[in-house]
Amino acid sequence: MTNNNQILGVLFDLDETLIPETRPIAEAYAAVSHAIWGAGASADQIQSVRVAARSYWDAHSPHQAYTRDVHIGPSDGLSSSFEGPGQELADLRAFLPDFRAHVFDACLPSGYDGAPGELREIWWSARMGNQGVYPGAYELLATLRSSYRLALVTNGTSDFQRHKVRHTDMERRVDALIVSGDLGTGKPNAAPFQAALEALGVSAEAAVMVGNDQARDIAGAQALGIRTIWVQPGDPSQQGAVTDLSRIPTLLAA
Repeated sequence: MTNNNQILGVLFDLDETLIPETRPIAEAYAAVSHAIWGAGASADQIQSVRVAARSYWDAHSPHQAYTRDVHIGPSDGLSSSFEGPGQELADLRAFLPDFRAHVFDACLPSGYDGAPGELREIWWSARMGNQGVYPGAYELLATLRSSYRLALVTNGTSDFQRHKVRHTDMERRVDALIVSGDLGTGKPNAAPFQAALEALGVSAEAAVMVGNDQARDIAGAQALGIRTIWVQPGDPSQQGAVTDLSRIPTLLAA
């Protein structure tokens, strides 16, 4: 990365950049399948649990244009309380009891007699029980904070993203946290990036965005003139991506 201007601020995506998201969610759906079919549940049965949740969400959730823009889906319905002002969030809160009681109905075998909502509790316990951070994430933030202002810029619901940030002890390691659910729009739209720049008091030209998603994180930031670092932690198959977070300080200083 060519550093023609002094870097003052670094923006970080959260999910799949500093903390894993795909694996904890997969473990949660697997836990539900094990509760239904036992420890020997097949890959197809695990997939049917995920499909059931997506299908129920797509068929019944309110304000789907809003949820797409903020990047909210069935895993958020199983995790978030949708706290906050506005009719969209109020309607999503009202939808939650029905969603959580019936989200997996489409895949349940005849005779399954679990209590309504029980599978959601199993999902939630596995989801958060498997939530950690990527190797080197804490060390990276500690190293950078002495030289740069740091922000997390994440898509999702305000209450659940903030819960994950607290759960993984990220909150005290950065100077600002921007969540799409607070803004009503998510990356790659400009608003989350602009909010982060304003919170840090830096210009786009003096900032770098670090993220895993080419469209939301990288293209979204570049559209505003923010330099970028594409990361895929621990995945050497992604050619051109930074797979080791410990490399980032050197790239910023280059």
